[in-house]
Amino acid sequence: MLGPLDSDRTPRILVVDDDATFLLMTNKTMKASGFLVYTCKTGEEALEIFSEVQPDIVLLDVRLPGIDGIEVCRELRKVADEMMLPILLVTGGVEKDAVARGYAAGATDFIVKPVNWVHFAHRADHLVRTSRGLSELRFNRASLATVQRIAKLGSFTYDPETTETRWSEELCSILDLDVGAGNSETDLFTDMIHPEDKERVVTVSQEALDAGKSFTVDHRLILPNGEVRHVRYCGELLDDGVGRSLVTCIVQDNTHHTRALDQIRYLANFDGLTGLTNRRQFNARLVDTLKHAKLSKNLVAVLILDVDRFKVINDTLGHTAGDRILQDKVSAAEGVEALRFHQAVEIHGEDRVQGLTVKNLETGETRRLDVEGVFVEIGLFPNTDFLLDLMDTNERGEIKVDRHGRTGVRGCFAAGDVTDVHDKQVVIG
Repeated sequence: MLGPLDSDRTPRILVVDDDATFLLMTNKTMKASGFLVYTCKTGEEALEIFSEVQPDIVLLDVRLPGIDGIEVCRELRKVADEMMLPILLVTGGVEKDAVARGYAAGATDFIVKPVNWVHFAHRADHLVRTSRGLSELRFNRASLATVQRIAKLGSFTYDPETTETRWSEELCSILDLDVGAGNSETDLFTDMIHPEDKERVVTVSQEALDAGKSFTVDHRLILPNGEVRHVRYCGELLDDGVGRSLVTCIVQDNTHHTRALDQIRYLANFDGLTGLTNRRQFNARLVDTLKHAKLSKNLVAVLILDVDRFKVINDTLGHTAGDRILQDKVSAAEGVEALRFHQAVEIHGEDRVQGLTVKNLETGETRRLDVEGVFVEIGLFPNTDFLLDLMDTNERGEIKVDRHGRTGVRGCFAAGDVTDVHDKQVVIG
């Protein structure tokens, strides 16, 4: 049987019958209908030439010398493309036992002699076109599943009327679930949304769907094993063709991409060797401090700490030894622990700070630190990546605004840690 990429080739029919007259009539009728016709008289011969012919439809007499047509049908189903290939069994009369055995062997249908050739030609053409359509549909579904797996892109469809939800296999894989493709609990995905993101995700998606618009929102999911994944969640309303509106959504796993960006931002502002603030971040903070001192008419003092004869160490023992000394100096500093490639995740405590949870950006593992205080710098990494092509920003990604918060885009305002305003503060009242 042909593949979906060969759907334009001339259709082929394999006719197996020991009746010479029947073979002659089939040959004449089907050639006139645009088919390539291949004929043989025994089941053994049919099985031998089947792979070479690759027919689109098989016409098979039930009563054949040697292997009968039903057994040939059963053997063809073992090598044919599942049930996509139409196999028609030809019988000389109504044989109940033969009909039951034929369908059990994988026959598509039966034809009773004498054959109405005009009717059969149209029927064969319809069966071939249907078979090709089903084959192409299956191929497209398999291709879509492959593309989703490569792109780490899952999907699901939700029916607001029945609350039925159907998930793709790749979505189950992304969420680390064993439920498989098919029906799943309606609220399962929503329940996995990170508590800090849930209200925002639900609000954005619901408002968009109520307005008949599509939506896109980036957020975090907490998997059943406790792992946190970053995803992009998109959806829109679609008409199913029979008057119902279905919500169709896609979920793309962006965890590796997000972690890579976190590492890039970290390396851009911290020294990869010691984990301390690097020259770029120091210069940026110094510039901000000087501007603030100028506005407030205060003085600024800069204290430089150095390691004695460090150049001699590098020149005599090598840079590897020098790097080791720098790391040891940082590690030996009282009350200082440098955590490289880590991100603060959660502050613990009610009346006072009792601990801090940090996440390793390389492994995704979390760790709790017992601390009595936390200094939070607001705006170290402005979350403006999605606006870089829209608004004017400085080298640190901060949006440029005037003293009224106006950006370079008419009608758009910005405030807080995403702007280039000095001495940004968060006031909690």
